[in-house]
Amino acid sequence: MKQDDKVIQQGEIADLDVAPLSTKEITLPIEEPALQAGAEYYVNVSFSLKEDTKWAKKGHDIANEQLKVPYDVPQADPENIGDMPAISTKDDENSIAVKGNDFELQFDKKKGTISSFNFQGTSLLKDGPAPDFWRAPNENDIGNGMPSRTGTWRDAGKNRTVTDVQMKKYGENAVRINVTGTLPTTKKSDYQTSYIIYGTGEVVVKNTLDPAAGLPEIPAVGMQLTLPKEFEQMNWYGRGPEDNYWDRKTGYPVGVYSSTVDDQFFPYAVPQEMGNKTDVRWVTFTNEDGVGLMATGLPLMEVNALHYTKADLEKSAHPYELDRKDDIYVDLNFHQMGLGGDDSWGARPHQEYTMNADQSYSYSYRLQPITKQDKAMDVSKHVVTDDLVKDITIDGKSLDGFAPGKTDYSLSYLKGTVDGVPKVEVTPISKDVKVTVTPAEKLPGKTVIEVTSADGMLSAAYEIQFNLVDELFVSDLPWKSATAGWGSIHRDASIEGNKITLASEDGEKTYDKGIGTHAHSEIVYDIADKGYDKFKAFVGLDREANNTGTVNFQVFVDGEKLFESGVMRRDTPAKKVDVDISGKKGTEAGCHGWRR
Repeated sequence: MKQDDKVIQQGEIADLDVAPLSTKEITLPIEEPALQAGAEYYVNVSFSLKEDTKWAKKGHDIANEQLKVPYDVPQADPENIGDMPAISTKDDENSIAVKGNDFELQFDKKKGTISSFNFQGTSLLKDGPAPDFWRAPNENDIGNGMPSRTGTWRDAGKNRTVTDVQMKKYGENAVRINVTGTLPTTKKSDYQTSYIIYGTGEVVVKNTLDPAAGLPEIPAVGMQLTLPKEFEQMNWYGRGPEDNYWDRKTGYPVGVYSSTVDDQFFPYAVPQEMGNKTDVRWVTFTNEDGVGLMATGLPLMEVNALHYTKADLEKSAHPYELDRKDDIYVDLNFHQMGLGGDDSWGARPHQEYTMNADQSYSYSYRLQPITKQDKAMDVSKHVVTDDLVKDITIDGKSLDGFAPGKTDYSLSYLKGTVDGVPKVEVTPISKDVKVTVTPAEKLPGKTVIEVTSADGMLSAAYEIQFNLVDELFVSDLPWKSATAGWGSIHRDASIEGNKITLASEDGEKTYDKGIGTHAHSEIVYDIADKGYDKFKAFVGLDREANNTGTVNFQVFVDGEKLFESGVMRRDTPAKKVDVDISGKKGTEAGCHGWRR
């Protein structure tokens, strides 16, 4: 058993005897330890040979697994901002300067990024962090057309427009810089980044991407930094030691690993995406003196570091054509999409490993100096935040899409399915936060939440608008699970991002609301206790499909098939679905065939 990277208990079961095709339950000789605030606990289990064989020696591991132990671990309280060292700030037309006891930071208001970050005379970064939504295509990506299909995201971060920069002081001990901007995607997208700079030298970076509807899937959601060449040593607490990805990670145990930036490169026959690490808690990049930059996921992030840019990898046909840079290019991502690989000539990453442009994406991480005397694991457990709320629940369930920096929410209910105003409860970041909830007087109506820190330095207000409607569209509801035979599932658009257009008795008809997907596809909704009576829809093969495509739609409710369209083609008039779902728990809608 490990507490983070430290072995605290271990043992061996030497007399394990389980016959083939059978199972046996055993009790591991471990006890619950004294739980440390913020720590993680894992049990690593390995099965090894008891005797020499012709193919391996005694002790050779033939199987292993890592199990996270679900202890109720206490969380460390955040440090009071007012107790931190004081900082000074200077705000002018083009920049903001922040100076602390042993660090200086310059912020470029035109670019909306940090232009310099110095610690005790050492420059920690050369550029960034800057929004970035691209990855160097791998061969699966090339086979399914990803470079051209998602090309609108390639330079979206690079060519961003900063529309506003605002600075807010937290007393004399911290400052928050809020950046808003737009991205030149095919349909304009929005992004927001906040930098909270504390007197301790820690910089929390909070990001939100609001993609425009109808855009293709997003290859990556993250930021890129450029570090000086001296920070070659790379240590991280996450999955490893080899490359791992969103859909290729369970075989890589969580642990503390040590490597170099140079070793992240692999000479694939065709240069492509490489070196990614998932579920990273923290990563450090340090020089020979042990000084450098540390990034901590809040709570997790993906990390990639190379001496090559994405453009370098994408434009080079062979490894020998690559020009190694001295600089280090680091990606700190929420995610990059999965590698895919069901085949290499058309299949895309599965839906659960795809970031569709039909929702917002928010994530955070922390940057700070690190020295040889610091223990990165201990440093990572330090909590600094200007958030006051952990969670908001509506009638006992977490508010869907809640993020501490998002303050306005809207929920819609079918008329006749709710009795009274929904109960809103707040979980504060600490017991010292004052919380006031003013419920809506009636429905429709608005519930207002006001939170204030104990010292009055921090405050926030959240508003939840409750609406009553005659009908709800499935494209506005979260699904329980969804799969697509090809491409991405789109809300209120076809799979090509166009208006949904189906054949009708009078020619064709377009729909503002709906779901575009590709067979074989299955979308599952949880409708238990929602009070729904009817599921109604029009189904058909979109007019953008070719003449050879066919599709068959089915609707299942609690395992019972209640609708089947039969084979439909692009010129088959849309068919109406009208099924009774009163008192049911789940609806499954599927389409089968060769086209959307």
